[in-house]
Amino acid sequence: MNYMDGIIEIKYIDQLEIPKIDITRNFYLKTQDLCGQKFSVWKYENEYRLVKISPEERVLHLNPQCINSVVLGPAMLDPQKNEIKSILKKSFFEHVKLYQAKQSSSKFQIEVDEISKD
Repeated sequence: MNYMDGIIEIKYIDQLEIPKIDITRNFYLKTQDLCGQKFSVWKYENEYRLVKISPEERVLHLNPQCINSVVLGPAMLDPQKNEIKSILKKSFFEHVKLYQAKQSSSKFQIEVDEISKD
């Protein structure tokens, strides 16, 4: 049973909308709504999120052509970064660009730079 999975088109908002959640009726739909929100300052990203929450299956099967880039978060640890880089070195991911996010030294924002998979 998949409780929540799918590709969510991000809804850009100006104020945080926290849905009222009734755990017996609409918990997973409302959780999906909450996972699909982002402040409108990020609208230029035109983001989609892949969400998969299932207690039974933690493996996700995707066509590699569905992925065009991966952004490593600024606080991600090196072992996890290296694991992702290792996966992206496979021939069916050669088209995928890899980016590293970091806090700007001069502005209140995140900067993203393309990096090598090596």
